[in-house]
Amino acid sequence: MTAGQFSPTDLDLIVENIRRQVCLGITPTDAARHLEELIGDRAKVRAGHTEYLRRAGEIRSLREPATLDEPGLPTWYPGPCESDDCNWPALKRVLLIQERWEAEDLVSLGQASDKILSRLPPPGLTEFHTRGLVLGHVQSGKTANYSAVIAKAADANYRLFIVLSGMHEGLRRQTQNRLEDQICRQRSEDWVSLTSTTHDFARKTAPKADFFLTDHHDHRVLLVVKKNQARLRGLIAWLRSAHPRVLAACPVLVIDDEADQASVNASTDPEGRTRINNLIIELLQTPPKVAYIGYTATPFANLLTDASNPEDLYPRDFIVDLPRPAAYFGPERVFGRERLTQEDGETIDGLDMIRRIPAEEVALVKPPGRGRDDWTPVLAPSLATALDYFVLASAARLARGQTDFSSMLVHTSMYTDVHRSTIEMLGTWRRDFANEVAQHPHVAEARLRRVWEEETGRVPAVDAAETPTSYDDLACHIPTVLATLELIRDDYDSQDRLDYDGDPHPIVVVGGNTLSRGLTLRGLIVSYFVRTASAYDTLLQMGRWFGYRRGYTDLPRVWMTAELEDYFHDLATVEHEIREDIKLYEIERTTPREFAVRIRTHPALSITARSKMQHAIECYASYSGRRPQMTFYRHRDAAWLGANRSAVWELLERSLSDAGALETPGSAVLIRGVGVETVQTFIDKYRFHERSEELRPALLRGYIHDQSVLGSLTRWNVAIVGRTARQGDRLLEVGPGISMPLLNRAALRDRTDEVDADLGAIMSRADIAVDLDVPAGEVAGLSAAALIARRSNDLPNVGLLLIYPIARDSVPARQGNTSSGVRVPLNAVDDVVGVAFVFPRASNLTPQRYMSANLATAEREELELPELDDNEADQEAGPE
Repeated sequence: MTAGQFSPTDLDLIVENIRRQVCLGITPTDAARHLEELIGDRAKVRAGHTEYLRRAGEIRSLREPATLDEPGLPTWYPGPCESDDCNWPALKRVLLIQERWEAEDLVSLGQASDKILSRLPPPGLTEFHTRGLVLGHVQSGKTANYSAVIAKAADANYRLFIVLSGMHEGLRRQTQNRLEDQICRQRSEDWVSLTSTTHDFARKTAPKADFFLTDHHDHRVLLVVKKNQARLRGLIAWLRSAHPRVLAACPVLVIDDEADQASVNASTDPEGRTRINNLIIELLQTPPKVAYIGYTATPFANLLTDASNPEDLYPRDFIVDLPRPAAYFGPERVFGRERLTQEDGETIDGLDMIRRIPAEEVALVKPPGRGRDDWTPVLAPSLATALDYFVLASAARLARGQTDFSSMLVHTSMYTDVHRSTIEMLGTWRRDFANEVAQHPHVAEARLRRVWEEETGRVPAVDAAETPTSYDDLACHIPTVLATLELIRDDYDSQDRLDYDGDPHPIVVVGGNTLSRGLTLRGLIVSYFVRTASAYDTLLQMGRWFGYRRGYTDLPRVWMTAELEDYFHDLATVEHEIREDIKLYEIERTTPREFAVRIRTHPALSITARSKMQHAIECYASYSGRRPQMTFYRHRDAAWLGANRSAVWELLERSLSDAGALETPGSAVLIRGVGVETVQTFIDKYRFHERSEELRPALLRGYIHDQSVLGSLTRWNVAIVGRTARQGDRLLEVGPGISMPLLNRAALRDRTDEVDADLGAIMSRADIAVDLDVPAGEVAGLSAAALIARRSNDLPNVGLLLIYPIARDSVPARQGNTSSGVRVPLNAVDDVVGVAFVFPRASNLTPQRYMSANLATAEREELELPELDDNEADQEAGPE
C-alpha cells in the first residue's frame, strides 16, 4: 500500500510523530515500529514512514543552496510542521508583516534553513560534535538565515542557543535586539535570554545553570555573547557548573557570526592557539551534545584552517553556500568579474555606479603614511560631489515616499584622529551647504541639477525598474534633508555610535574598523572609500555598500580609487569561483574531508592574515590527479542516449585503429596507446550532461591540449568496465567485436526525476588501476589517492578513459530482504553508456595558483558505493 492511498492528514500525523521520536534520539525505523505497535495499522505506519524518509531526503537533496557535506550525516529532518511547531511559524509572521518580506524571499529562506538544519545531528543522540560553515554574502541576510535555523532547531528540540556575535558591542546589541524581537518575544513563555541589549553574559550575575538547562523545564535559552576572553571564560565556567546529567540532556547549537574574525587560530606557534580560538574550542568540548555553525561572507581563513586537528574549527561536516537573492547588490553586480575557464563569453560587466577618486585627491582626505600630527583634511572635489549626490539621493527617496533612514559612509582611514578631523570638516561643509541654499539658491540649484542629471543619465531609473525622479520632483525635499542630516563618528574612541533608533533621517557616518564587520548601515546610498587594505577578507568586509536596495536600486554610488576598483573586480571573481567549487563537488558527492575548496591567489593582495594561512598549501587549477565522472544522464531521452552509444562505438573503432590490440584484465576490456586526437574527437561527439560541471567539453579539451603541447597526455588507455559474465546474461555490443555484460547502476531516489537520473559514483576505486600491473588484493588495500600516485609513477603522462555500459533496467541492490531506500530503478528507455576520466598528476601545472587546506593528514573514510557488486545485484534482479 502506498502513501497516496492514505489522506494527507493521516500521513502528516505519522510523519510528525516519527519526527518527535527522532528528535529524542530514536531512529526513524524504531520510531515507526513503536508507532505500529501503538496503533496497530501496519500499512498506514509504513506509508507514513516512507513519506517521512521522502521528505527528509528531499530537503537534504535540494539543489539550492549548494552544499559540500559528509554523506554519513543522518537524514532525519523532514521539514517544519506548521500544526505542531511554534517558533518558525512565529518568525515567518514577523518577517511577512513587520519586515515586509516578499513571499519568494521567505520561501528561499525556508528552504536554505531547512537544508542547514538537516545537516545537524538529531538532538536526541547521546553525543555529537558537529562542525559546519555557512557562506553568506556581505550584508545579504546571514542573520535572517541563522534566526530561521535557531527557530527550527528550537522546534526540533535543541534547547541552548549560543550566538557568538563578533568582536564589537554594537554588533552584539544589534544581534541581541533582532533575535529577541523576532524569536524570543514571539513566544515569551518558551524563551529565556540570559543576555540583553544592555548586558553581555556575566558569570557573576548569571543564575544557576542547572535550573535553565534541566530537561524538566520546557523552555529554550538564548545567549548572545561577544568573542571576548572574559565573556567566554565566564560562559564556559557557567556551563561546567551544571550537573553532568543535566548538561548531557541539553542539545546545544552554537552560531559563530563573523566566524573568520578571532575564531580562527592565528598563533604563530605551530603547537599554540590564539586565546579566542582556544576558548571557543574549550566551549565546544564542554557539552556532550553540541553543533557548531560558523557564518561568514568572507570564508578565506575558515577554509584554510588546520584540517588535521579534529578539535579545530575546520568545517569537516558540511559547507553550505547560501543562494544570492535576486535583489542583492554584491561584488559581482557592482564591480563585474572575469568569466571562469568553464564559462563562455567575455568579462561580466558591473553596474555604472563606481566613481573614480583621482590619485591626486587621495592625499586631501587621507594622511600620507603615519604622519598625521600636522595633517588636516581638505574637502576634495570628489568628496564634495559625493556629498552633493547624497543630499540629492536622500531627497529623491523622500520624493518616492520612502521615509526610512538614508546613510552615507566615509571610510578613509583606520585612525581615530583622522576620523575626528574629518567629522569637523564635514560639519563645516554642512553649514556652508545650508548657507549656500539659503543665500545663493540659484548657484546651488545649478550645481545640484547638473550632478543629478549626470548621475540619472548614467544609471536611468527605468533600467533598474524604479520610478524616475527628476530634479524638480526632489528639490522641495532638499531643505528637509539638510535640516535633519546627522553627522556621526563611529570608532573605538567615539562617544556617539551609529544607532538607528528614533525617527528616520539622513546620516553621514565616518569611521573605521567598527563599521567593517556585520553592522548594517540602513539605507546606504553613498560610500566614499579610500582606505587601503592588503587582504581579501578585509576589503570585502569593508564593503558596506553591498546588500539590498529595494525601491532605490538605481541610487547607490561608490567613490573609490582605480586600484581599489580593480581589486574588488578581482575579488568578485575569487568569490564566485569558491562558490562554483562547492556546487561542483556537491555534484561529485565529495566531502569537506576529501576536498578542500580552492582560493585563487592575487599578485597584490594576500588571501587573509599570514598567521591564519600557516596550515594552507599551494595548489593549482587543473585536472592533475583528478578522476571526474559523469553521474547525471537523460535516461528518458532515446536520441541522447543513442548519440552517446554512437560516440562510444566510434571511439572504440578509432582506438583499435590506433592501437590494434585488445587486452582483458579481469572482467574489463582494455585498449592501450590510443592517440590524443581520438580522445579529443570523442569529447566533441559525446553529449556530456550539462549538470556535470567538471566535464564540460571546453574544459577537457583545453586541459588536454595544453598538456599535450608539453608532452603529456599524448597517449591514452581506453577501458570498458565489465563484470563476470554468466549464462543468459544480456550483452551490449559497445564497439566492433566488443560485447560486454551490462552493469547494474540504479538511480539515486532523491536526485532523479522524469528528465535526469543521477547514478551517483559509477566508478569504483579498483577501476583506477584497470591498466596497472597491480594484484587485485593489493588494489583493495590502497586508497584512491594512493592509486592515482601509483599510476602517475607507473604510467606517467598517460590518461585513462573509462566506459561503463549500464543496463537500462538497473535496480537497487538489496541488503538482506530489503533495499536501502536510497536508490530506485533506473527505468531508462535505452541502455546507458557512462564515462569517466582518470588524469595522472601533471609535472607541468597551470599558471593560476590557488591555496587550500591541507587534507593530507586529515582523518577521513574511503566511502564505497551503497550498492552490492554487479553480480549480486543481477542475482537479486532475477532473469531477464
